[in-house]
Amino acid sequence: MIHQDINEIPSPRVPPKDVGIKSASIPVYFDLETTGLGRNPHITQMAAVCGENQWQCFVKPKVPISTSASDVTGITMRGSQMFHRGKPVHSSNLSSALESFVEFISRQGKCAILSGHNIKSYDCHVLFNALEAVGKIDTFKDHVAGFVDTKLLFRSQFPGLPSYSQQALVSSFLHCDYAAHDALQDVVFLQRLVRLVNFDEHNRLKASFSLPCATFSHESLRVTAHNLPSLQGLVNEKIITKCMGTKIAASDLNYAALKLAFSRGEEEGIRQVLSEECGSRPRVTTSSKIIHSIAEHFRSTFLSES
Repeated sequence: MIHQDINEIPSPRVPPKDVGIKSASIPVYFDLETTGLGRNPHITQMAAVCGENQWQCFVKPKVPISTSASDVTGITMRGSQMFHRGKPVHSSNLSSALESFVEFISRQGKCAILSGHNIKSYDCHVLFNALEAVGKIDTFKDHVAGFVDTKLLFRSQFPGLPSYSQQALVSSFLHCDYAAHDALQDVVFLQRLVRLVNFDEHNRLKASFSLPCATFSHESLRVTAHNLPSLQGLVNEKIITKCMGTKIAASDLNYAALKLAFSRGEEEGIRQVLSEECGSRPRVTTSSKIIHSIAEHFRSTFLSES
């Protein structure tokens, strides 16, 4: 891979302080179904519920729905017509669907908290990508205070369960089955499930994350995807692990930044940039072994170039 030189090392990305979510905030449960589990799937169905108020929308994707996704959700396309479990359904374009979703949230009152199952690692990123694609992210942020991941909530409250999938939790706590992976059914039963349990405030806070934290996490994925390819050579040569490469990339450092740090101060230059204070943690690592390995790579590289 060609590494483009840079003149300045990017400043560290400092995560925002998570101030927690007010317990008085209004919970709106939401769920998404998508074209697949790839890197940038498109939404095919959205649903939300707040008390007795329900909303759902099927969304016409711009990419094909994977066979595995159709098998799970029952959503298929034949030409321009969308079907759900064999029946034709009306589908909207993404912009209209998201506008309707934000309107539903706004009607529930101020300071809505979006709650969903496994949303921190999946749904939030898919949703943010979609909102950015149609220019509605700012409007969305006007109506949302933060998020609660109910999978993390149940994991904190009930450690040691054999499964934390929503289907397993519904079966264990509500003693029933339901049409899982239908977004509307998912949110209806998720609301019932959460209302059944008197969660400790400590566990609820552990499962919560503010809007700024969600935004930072989403941006971290973009930064990582941009920087990680340049570090793949270091991973392939076993100078760093794939996990360490991801940490370096997420901190907004790439191969060129490490090279510049070495050129300025050799091993101490690498140490300074990787261990730079970033909030209450080092930017990447303070491990002398990792720092030395990276420095040795650049030392041999500089010698071969001279």
